[in-house]
Amino acid sequence: AAEGVLYTDAFSPVSVTGPAFVSMMTGLEPGQHGVLTNLFRGGKPLSESIDTLAERFQQADYATGAFVSAFTLRQALGLRQGFDVYNGGEQSNREGAITTSMFAPWMAVQESSVFAWVHLFDAHGPFYRWIEPSDSETEWERDPERLAHIPQYQRIDDITDARLYQKLYARGVEYADKQVGVVIEHLKGQGRYEDALIVLLADHGEGFEERRLWYDHGTSSHVEQTQIPLVIKWPRGVRAGSVDKRLATLMDVAPTVLDRAQLPALPGTVGQSLWEAGSGHAVVYSESSHCKR
Repeated sequence: AAEGVLYTDAFSPVSVTGPAFVSMMTGLEPGQHGVLTNLFRGGKPLSESIDTLAERFQQADYATGAFVSAFTLRQALGLRQGFDVYNGGEQSNREGAITTSMFAPWMAVQESSVFAWVHLFDAHGPFYRWIEPSDSETEWERDPERLAHIPQYQRIDDITDARLYQKLYARGVEYADKQVGVVIEHLKGQGRYEDALIVLLADHGEGFEERRLWYDHGTSSHVEQTQIPLVIKWPRGVRAGSVDKRLATLMDVAPTVLDRAQLPALPGTVGQSLWEAGSGHAVVYSESSHCKR
């Protein structure tokens, strides 16, 4: 963030992974691109008739590579379009260190300009992945009345203590942050960092105890599930360390990147380029998935 621009008021159009990343790659709202929920919940894949950000770069002779960590983003979702290499997601989820270890050797042999997408899943539940032996030394709250608020996949025995769940979530975020560092250090080692345009973002947030269902997402369009981190490092340190408070959305990513790369815009996008100065959106809409109660 110190070397980029921090966008403090950015939102996802939907609090679910598949549809959100399709919106990022197309600049379209879910209702426009038709991917309304994840495939394993009965969702439809992205139609090949819809242009993607990766296709624009591939058409411009960039090397294009996607390295994803989640089964939700397997090739069947339709985001394979435009990528020379689409690595990961086919059988199961994987830790970020494995994903970055796949990205690094591919990046190292690229000689032309590159468009790459590295996706990390480590902040995502279930949180029990981040339990450490020392956690057993604490006497955690176990309240049967509170247990009903925690979805089955997130439950750790009958523990209901918010301190534990939030600590584990933070560990996942910290782990993902370290993998971002791996990518950045690799770009620096190749001498590509200064000229790189890097967009750091999330596809959605995570609820804690704000609603009826805790430690989950896809269940509402409220701020805790739809507001996202967004940092853009412009090439050669332009605007480094600044804060941009305009209202932004995941759909702004595609027009922003294409604008800066001077490539043709995607058709029908509702997003706006963040490269240009402006007031941002007057309003943005977010929705929840229809796959959960």
